[in-house]
Amino acid sequence: MTAALPSTLTSTRSRWLRVLLNWHRRLAVAACVAVLAWSISGLLHPLMGALQPKPAVFTPPSTAISLQQQLLAPAQLALNGTEPITALRLLSLNQRPYYQVRSANHARYFDAITGQEHDLLAKHAEQLAQHYLASQEPLKYVGQQSRFDNEYVFINRLLPVARVDTTRSDGLRVYVDVFNDRLASLIDTPKALYSQAFKLLHNFAPLNGLGLLRELIMGLLLLSCLCATVLGLGLFFTRRAVTRHARQGHRRWHAWCGLGIALSTLAFASTGLWHLVHKKTSTPLPAQYVMQLAWQHAQAPSQTWLLPSEQLLNAALLEAGDQHVWALRVQSGQAISTRWHDLDGRPQPEHTGANLGGLWAQHYAKALGLKTAIKQDWQAQFSHEYGFIFKRLPVWASSYGDTRSTTLYIDPSDATLAARIQNADRFEGFAFAYLHKAQWLEVFGKLGKDLILSLFALANALLAASGLWLFAQRQRRKA
Repeated sequence: MTAALPSTLTSTRSRWLRVLLNWHRRLAVAACVAVLAWSISGLLHPLMGALQPKPAVFTPPSTAISLQQQLLAPAQLALNGTEPITALRLLSLNQRPYYQVRSANHARYFDAITGQEHDLLAKHAEQLAQHYLASQEPLKYVGQQSRFDNEYVFINRLLPVARVDTTRSDGLRVYVDVFNDRLASLIDTPKALYSQAFKLLHNFAPLNGLGLLRELIMGLLLLSCLCATVLGLGLFFTRRAVTRHARQGHRRWHAWCGLGIALSTLAFASTGLWHLVHKKTSTPLPAQYVMQLAWQHAQAPSQTWLLPSEQLLNAALLEAGDQHVWALRVQSGQAISTRWHDLDGRPQPEHTGANLGGLWAQHYAKALGLKTAIKQDWQAQFSHEYGFIFKRLPVWASSYGDTRSTTLYIDPSDATLAARIQNADRFEGFAFAYLHKAQWLEVFGKLGKDLILSLFALANALLAASGLWLFAQRQRRKA
């Protein structure tokens, strides 16, 4: 009886080994091509970050507006009273004050002294591009873009934007937000090629037309990768330090390499799957708040609105609820701040901006079924929760006491809901940042983090390739 026991255990272990091995092979073959694609595109990501074009200037232009002459009030411009105007601001172009009027995402420009309308969209976009490039090189305005496409993708966030092309050898294109003087993106030919390759290999972009089927295919491949990794670990430890076939050259290397990078594979695949499911199940944001500007009753900003030491950089007409104000961006010495005035120019208290933010937040909160905010504050810097990916700063942050701990981030320049962050977003974002992008490796610096991540991506690619080679060898022997 006792002599038969080891034999029985060996037989049971052998059966389990066969089951584990068969399923490991089946699932790994299904996932290997995807792992190769994801690993290679993972290698591209730090390269894209290192080689992408960077602006020479990061802040919007700060050209002072001359208020020496009396400016016309907005009501004196040749505007149709029934035309929906969603934004109006005063800015300086070509050393002259102009009103920029936004209607149906189109920009119109009126001389604030004469009232004459000028076609300045191209000039404005080119001047913004020159500012962010810190260059007076010749540029060409290409057109305005109101939707994302294969080059200017959703990650850039800002719409509409104007595209300006340079004559540089790298084909640099500059995308600018003319309504808020912001830089949206810089894209040259190498970055465009890297981005296309990344979308092809990492996001399976050719399958975009399949809708939900694309997410289903990617989800099944990620699940196959997770299961194949877990089964591979089971094989390794069940065989007691890799006996028999695993001792033979390539199989032994494959087993030990798989063990060495198993945690990285599980981290990449699990967070990738979580990210995919989270994006697909997230509730869409409510419709954009559309300002109902009382521009017919607004007086023109004048020098009397400013302190002796101040210069006016721009002025925007804003609305929230029944509150209509001028937001003046002023400069005194090196300090730039926002001042608030009513439509007749009377100064308003500093908390006026907070009142506007609170009213915009109420609009979005009502659409989302949220109650009264428990905390509200301005945020002038990106944070772990509201990161650089959201693009817009400063923002008005409004937090709620609902079960999901919702926080709304609103852009005060145009009342756009820049982000809605809930607990599910926080958990998924934390996992993705630290397990997929490995932000914890930043203790080694950006270069060190990129090198370590690239090594793990390369190791996963080599492991997948070796698995395919082993499978091909097995099929050849069977034939």
